[in-house]
Amino acid sequence: MAPSDLSLWSEITPPPVREDSRFSNVSWAQQQWRVLLSDDGKPSVQPVDFESPPPKPTPSFVPKASKWIAGAQRHYKFVGGQAYLPTDDGWLVAFNRGEFGAALYWYDKTGKSSYKISDHQVVAFVSNTKGIFAVEGLSHLGLNHGSIIRISRAHQASSWRAETFAKLPSCPEAAASSKDGTLYVALSDRLLAVTPKGEMTSLMQGDFLLGGQANSALLSSDESTLYVGMTQFVLKVNVKTRQQRYLLPDAALLQKLTSP
Repeated sequence: MAPSDLSLWSEITPPPVREDSRFSNVSWAQQQWRVLLSDDGKPSVQPVDFESPPPKPTPSFVPKASKWIAGAQRHYKFVGGQAYLPTDDGWLVAFNRGEFGAALYWYDKTGKSSYKISDHQVVAFVSNTKGIFAVEGLSHLGLNHGSIIRISRAHQASSWRAETFAKLPSCPEAAASSKDGTLYVALSDRLLAVTPKGEMTSLMQGDFLLGGQANSALLSSDESTLYVGMTQFVLKVNVKTRQQRYLLPDAALLQKLTSP
């Protein structure tokens, strides 16, 4: 079993994608890694698959939305969220089924009261001293769009609302935030730093995911290093020097690929 402590993982040097079929087929790798903070506040990692539950915290209830009645039975378009964020008055819940639809909802702490905020296809929530944000978008067939939205309310008694904070060049896959409000967003072909004013800088561009797909992002406690959990690897990036490293618990895992 792979160690959860990222400090025990080793750096590998990937060759150019075109020169090594093991890397050009990385998106078909069997293993995906999610980065998260351990109980002691250190970067750690866990294996995930498409059936893995979203990372904690999660509500004690199973959110359901878009109810309609067919005959004598009730049906729900959405059952269980893909991303959650606790608020002082309950939960923000993102339902995201890709091309089959999505919605952003608010639920009270019991799950008995709720309302729809928007139709945004939220991939991940991020919060900092500037407020609550989410990255959202869709990549399907000829569509590939995304944005950062701000989720807020005028006062405690008002409803939550979502508005566009910044347009992204493509659909986001993961995001993290620094304490000063800088957002780090992983797209399929680049890694962006977005300031609290919405100004964007590309930290990495091209095949930085080597054909893989990101699922999570995490900043180190000193905010000098960004970790991106993804297919096959964990990407480690120095946000100041932009030096990038690809980490694996065992180089032999490079061989664990399925056929495209």
